[in-house]
Amino acid sequence: MSSTQAIGSTAISESRQLLCGKTTSAATLGGPVNIPGLYVGTNKTFFFFSYEGLRLVQPQAAGISDVPTPTFRASVPSALQPVLNAFPLPCAVSTPNCIADLGDGFGQFIGTWSNPSAIDAYNIRFDHGFSDKLKLFFRFSDTGSNSTVRSGGFFGNPAEPGSTAFTTRTYTVGINSAFSSRVVNEFRLNYSSNDSTQAVTLDNFQGAKPVNLGQLQGVTTSQVFNIIVALPDILSPALIYGRNSSIQKQWNVVDTTTIATGRHQVRFGVDFRRSSPIVRGNNPSVFYDYFAQSSVTSNNPEFVFGVVQSDAFPVYTNSSLFVQDDWRIKPRLNISLGLRWEINPAPGAADGRVPYTVQGSSLGTLGLAPKGTPLWNTTWFNFAPRLGVAYVLRDKPGWETVFAWWRWRLL
Repeated sequence: MSSTQAIGSTAISESRQLLCGKTTSAATLGGPVNIPGLYVGTNKTFFFFSYEGLRLVQPQAAGISDVPTPTFRASVPSALQPVLNAFPLPCAVSTPNCIADLGDGFGQFIGTWSNPSAIDAYNIRFDHGFSDKLKLFFRFSDTGSNSTVRSGGFFGNPAEPGSTAFTTRTYTVGINSAFSSRVVNEFRLNYSSNDSTQAVTLDNFQGAKPVNLGQLQGVTTSQVFNIIVALPDILSPALIYGRNSSIQKQWNVVDTTTIATGRHQVRFGVDFRRSSPIVRGNNPSVFYDYFAQSSVTSNNPEFVFGVVQSDAFPVYTNSSLFVQDDWRIKPRLNISLGLRWEINPAPGAADGRVPYTVQGSSLGTLGLAPKGTPLWNTTWFNFAPRLGVAYVLRDKPGWETVFAWWRWRLL
């Protein structure tokens, strides 16, 4: 086993002030697009912009974490001392309701903290009317969020903040066409992406001394390196250090035609989606498990293993056809009838490396299917009928009452 090191820490103050706050902000701006000397978009081209932000600092209830005692830290080899010093020191002997030494090399740490989070959402839209029968719009949205959480208790270490960041972006183009007073078509093309990153680092919470565990194992800072070190105790204190990320990309095309005739309004169209997420493995990952106090003092873990995961590039496609008839039988009674047909084939892979499939009818007959066998067989009879009823019980102004019922199911 190669020596592992981590961070150290100082004693937590016996009383801390909780920080709690919530701040929101918003702004909107819109109007016609007019560029002096170049373009006049009055009554033809419009824009709309909006922003909404949130800042939240949420206090956490006091928690108990088992951490190595100063005596235990001093008894381990020097190469392993930084790992034990990564935890806050146990509470002082005089601290009420806190046990400074549990008798097994660990004591209790009791502390509170606040977990911050933030959201920033931007939206912009442009509308342009070529004529009364042809209109186009473009919409873009960008929403970023992040949060930081410290944890205690089982497998917890307050000096080990976990951060999560999401960035969601959507691009949508829409075309509305009126072929006549009774026939209208709506076309939508959308692309969206969602990037997420989760990371657990070591910081100087309560005087801790951050250490890059990957570098201590001879791994360069440019590599993603995940380490878990579990120590022997009731609450199993552990150091977790690492990072992983994923990306989700999706195309969506929807085209809907509406025909109004008599008391009927018939809508039909197609809906196609293509999702291509990228799932990145935690590479490499190394786990060190110590099952006894003597194993720690000799720096000889009972269980050590490493894992390397391959990135995955699955591709999912989903297609559906739909038709719906909104029938106004009487002024107070409306019925909606619809049918949707969906096709969901097994996923492929952008890089050609499709996953293996397990086949068999029981545990005793399970076996690995030949490479290229789909994860499931495509079902060609996924029909979903829909029925809805709406009845106006009362239409008196100020006392309008409507009974509505609908039901759909996938056959």
